[in-house]
Amino acid sequence: MNPNNKLRNLIGQSEGIAYLALPPWCYPSALNTLAFLDTTSLKAVAEKPVSSSLKETEALLKAISTNGLDNGFYVAEHFGLKECFANLLAFRQNSPFGYLLRRRFVSEIRCYGLESILVGKERGSFFESLAAGSWTDMHSHLILPMLGQTITAIPPSLDSEELLRQNRENAILSLGVSADPIFGQYIGYKEECGNPNSLAPTLAVVTLESTLKNLKGIPFKLITGKGLPAKWTGIEVVFKQQFASANQPSRLVFRHHPDEGICLYFNVKKPNSKELQQVKMEFTYESAFHQVNEPAYVKLFRQILVEGDTSSLMSAGEAIAALRVAEEAIDAGRGSSLVHYPIGTWPLDKDLLPLECQGWV
Repeated sequence: MNPNNKLRNLIGQSEGIAYLALPPWCYPSALNTLAFLDTTSLKAVAEKPVSSSLKETEALLKAISTNGLDNGFYVAEHFGLKECFANLLAFRQNSPFGYLLRRRFVSEIRCYGLESILVGKERGSFFESLAAGSWTDMHSHLILPMLGQTITAIPPSLDSEELLRQNRENAILSLGVSADPIFGQYIGYKEECGNPNSLAPTLAVVTLESTLKNLKGIPFKLITGKGLPAKWTGIEVVFKQQFASANQPSRLVFRHHPDEGICLYFNVKKPNSKELQQVKMEFTYESAFHQVNEPAYVKLFRQILVEGDTSSLMSAGEAIAALRVAEEAIDAGRGSSLVHYPIGTWPLDKDLLPLECQGWV
């Protein structure tokens, strides 16, 4: 039997979803093959990354357009299904903090993907193949979607999937590198990857700014790393201080790990004193619902294959916009020396750490 006839019989003659987990360079030919199917409404969901460089995107975009998938090609990032980040838009839409996430009130926004794990010998060759190690590995798949969800314009209804994706794409397209990136590498990585001359970073600090009116002037710091003292993943919104104070500024924290939830750090007057002290108001999914996340891919496949819900998926435009920012950061940091650090330590300024990780230094 012709392979295409086998595919037709497998997917059927009605609406279908093809889930593809392929190397980036295989996606254009895969989409061209799917075009032979006699489906009335076929959607394609691709496992990231869908492109390893901006040069590769031309063939992908051509295949999407040629095969009529402009509104039917999605990129899966299972991390976006985590409750803390899936809830970001609903929280912004239904709380006063949504209005406060603009340059008038925000000093800076930080997105973190900090890990204690090492690259390991089994992933060393893959890591070496990336343009900028940890930055490429974590940024477009985790950090940029986190930031996009935090700063995107919210439409009147969260059911407007295509408008939401377009707004996120516009938010990411508005970003540009605004300071020299910092790249680091933990001691021992060269032995792991088998390359004594490796310049692949295992730690990255990239600062971006947006050209959008309500966000212009806010530094967005994207900080990732491996071989650090512990794992911490989340977002910190640092608010401006109205008056000069020795205390820490107020911060709104969307924390994925550890203890997934949302907390607000703010200053209060200590009893019988004029002195201020920072305290924490906290919500966690575990305490409120006695559950956090079902396995990411179970949730992903349930949503897209059973419920037909594609709201958590990125468009090709979003993924490519994130890749553009990644390459700009790589170019900005080209030629700069790496900061080398012992495994289990934090090598940079204490101020770059999340508030909850200040004890690392």
